[in-house]
Amino acid sequence: MITASIVPTQERPNFYPSMTSNYLTVEQAVYHFSDQFLPDYSGGYWEFVTLSNGGKFAYPEMGEPVAVNNDYNCASASLSKEAAGICIWIIMLGNCAMSAYQKGNKAELDNLSEHQVLLMDYAREHAEWENIARVIN
Repeated sequence: MITASIVPTQERPNFYPSMTSNYLTVEQAVYHFSDQFLPDYSGGYWEFVTLSNGGKFAYPEMGEPVAVNNDYNCASASLSKEAAGICIWIIMLGNCAMSAYQKGNKAELDNLSEHQVLLMDYAREHAEWENIARVIN
């Protein structure tokens, strides 16, 4: 079983840089996809999470349930804020990995793909997996 831990306040500044040298792009992509997929999202505080398998993700501090709409596959779900963050991060990591591929950056492609695999492993164990899967597919 993969466990999740909230990143302590003093470690928050290193959360994104510990994932990738392109951390500003990744962070901006999180906000972009949140604006796109979370109709009630209006910015705010994000809780950073590390996983016991080495994965990472974040979720927005907002009221629950969180409406998540994926207009690309016509899927909608009401999720916990953690599950909504998982959805955003899986989608974001896939898109950022594709961008790295298009730029010929194999190292970044491999790095972001590995982060996506680790998060998917956690998502498959999540109580809301069926709804997460519907949104991300």
